[in-house]
Amino acid sequence: MRLPNKIPSFYVFFVPFICAFLLQISGVQSAETPPALIGPDQMLTLQKKHAGQVRIVHVSGPEILKQSGWLIDYDGLPGMLPTAQQLSSAAKQSGLAPDDHIVIWPSQTGVWAYAAATRLFWTLRMMGHKHLYFLEGGVVDKGQSNIATSSQYPVETLSSKWITNMGGVYAGDDYQTPPLDIRDAERSEGYTTHPLVYDPGTIYGALNIPPVAFFENGLFKTKEQLRALMDDVIGKPPGPVVVFSDTGLRASIGWFVIHEIIGLKDVRLYDGGYIDWDAQGGETYDERNDMGDALG
Repeated sequence: MRLPNKIPSFYVFFVPFICAFLLQISGVQSAETPPALIGPDQMLTLQKKHAGQVRIVHVSGPEILKQSGWLIDYDGLPGMLPTAQQLSSAAKQSGLAPDDHIVIWPSQTGVWAYAAATRLFWTLRMMGHKHLYFLEGGVVDKGQSNIATSSQYPVETLSSKWITNMGGVYAGDDYQTPPLDIRDAERSEGYTTHPLVYDPGTIYGALNIPPVAFFENGLFKTKEQLRALMDDVIGKPPGPVVVFSDTGLRASIGWFVIHEIIGLKDVRLYDGGYIDWDAQGGETYDERNDMGDALG
């Protein structure tokens, strides 16, 4: 059979449209997966597309997480991740279900409201929740949070992807990626400290990124600005990134920025943070007593 010398104009005109349509229905286009960080316009789109399945969780600060069972204290460590069974109960009492599209909204401005909201986001990721969003820059009717508490949310196990303990703090060492201290500079340098800490300072070898460095005018900086910030601090790490704070609350801001906004896959939060490190006698560094060696 003889092939034509030229492709018919019909194919030239219609094939690009057919390909674009096939990509769209296959879900290849990035628009099929909304980003975790959304604004008011995306929020409205989400509510229209998933009517009846969108649950808004208002978070004003860390205390609301404790009162709702999303944080617990044990072994002398405050604000730790609860067990799977305890989280199942917390989700049920909050009226959440596994198929919900959960929108977490820091209903107040400031680092602590954002820390509480990102901590809840991280916790739900640990529970395996997929349809999860963080709303900023919007005003939400607080009445929408009054959801019936009859939902069931069974959680059998928690993910191990995004959490670490004392033994995993230096997981990035092989890739020349030090742990990141997501606390105020004064605390990281040892000038102030948590009441439960015996040796002020930071984990030996850690680099400090104060929480305020991630914000501009009360909101998260743009993705490009955050990437530039991380490039200045640790470059483009090919391996794991470990973040910590005193307990893991402010560290969740760093985790959210690096994992959910910038898009690095292997980001781990040290639950227990510097309080746990200090209690277990880990090597520390105190800028006030800089003798060139670790302490502790």
